[in-house]
Amino acid sequence: MKKFYFLFFLSLTLFALAVVVVSRIHHSTEETIAQKEGQWNKEKQNIQDELAEVSAKIEELKTQKTELDNPELDPQTLIARLQKMKDWSEFFGNNRPLDESLRRQALDQVREAFFVFQGLQNQGKKSLDTIEEYLKKGHNITLYRYIEPVDPNNPPVAHLRTAKQMENVPETSRLGMIHVLGKIGTPEALKLLCQVMTGSADLKEIMNAGDMLIVADKEGFSKTVLDICKALYPTLDRGNQEELLIYVRNISVESYKEMLASLTLYDENGKIFSDNVRKKIEIFGEDAIPEIYEAFNRPETSKKEKSDILEPLLKFVGSNEQVTSMFSGFINSMDNDEKDAVGSIFVMMFLATNEQNKEKQQQYLDLLDQWIPQQGEQSIFSETLALTRKGLSQQIEQGEKFNKEEFEKDALASGVLQKMVKNQLEFFQKHPEWNGFSFYPEF
Repeated sequence: MKKFYFLFFLSLTLFALAVVVVSRIHHSTEETIAQKEGQWNKEKQNIQDELAEVSAKIEELKTQKTELDNPELDPQTLIARLQKMKDWSEFFGNNRPLDESLRRQALDQVREAFFVFQGLQNQGKKSLDTIEEYLKKGHNITLYRYIEPVDPNNPPVAHLRTAKQMENVPETSRLGMIHVLGKIGTPEALKLLCQVMTGSADLKEIMNAGDMLIVADKEGFSKTVLDICKALYPTLDRGNQEELLIYVRNISVESYKEMLASLTLYDENGKIFSDNVRKKIEIFGEDAIPEIYEAFNRPETSKKEKSDILEPLLKFVGSNEQVTSMFSGFINSMDNDEKDAVGSIFVMMFLATNEQNKEKQQQYLDLLDQWIPQQGEQSIFSETLALTRKGLSQQIEQGEKFNKEEFEKDALASGVLQKMVKNQLEFFQKHPEWNGFSFYPEF
């Protein structure tokens, strides 16, 4: 029995010793792992610090790349490469796409030009003197030109790529320089852009330089850009004036109105600009009518020009005495042939407006009543007048119940419209002074 107790106590002692040993081994292992983990974390942090240092060095090198002594990126060398390039204006001048071989050559040159522009941009302020010298010399080459398709069923394409692909390609080397200055964006570069605007005679260059200035600082440069545009406007031909007006309108509606107010309604030869009439009516409304009335009643204003003036004024008939007077005087001044061919068209205008306001419809009807034909009078003008008066009367009486389709059927069945069109074709062939008159009303 004693032997049994001895073995029991011995077992307990050995178990306790084992627990102590295992505990010490576990604690030692934890200390070793902790030491190793600390060492690994330290090494990891060192590696991360080294990576961060390398990244910072890379970024520093990137920002300093314009300072590298690379002769290929020297501004003068880059400009020299540009000056050696081919001018493609003669190839694009015939408005025909280039063949595949020429197309590839032109595309390669566009890539070369982009290398030059990017190099100048990367050099930043170091490029400005060279760019200024280039612009002063007036050197310019056509890199590409976008051309509208002859076939309207095919989408627009550029000579080199689709319009979408080419939209950021400057058409000329000078336009490329303008964009480089805008990208550099320093006060000196922006000052040079102002000089381009004031010294260039090319509208694209002027507007592109203006765009760059406004993108850089709209508040600071809008007035400068607009002042240059206003000073330039009178020196441009009519087509460029139209383009500049649209450009100014996108910057400032007030400046657009100011420029529009200064427009004359006729050129140096006394010919009416009907587009200017429309613009002034669109912007100034009834306030523009006195000026238009004066132009309408000048002795040198032809009947064809008067017809161009009257069309956009239709909505003021009845409510404005001057406009009503112009319409009435225009019809009354016509001989019988002109009334049948042209007068009948103007009479039909009062239906073609699809006016829904009963008061305005009655004003139209009141004007037409002054031309009610004598009993038994037969003419295309009188038949057209009767048809128009009938339509207006029905619209006033029936309101929303007016059946437009039914009226159109009756009008066609009467034969008046067919006679009117046939007569007009014969009249305009005999009277070339009415060339360009093309208003055909639709109900």
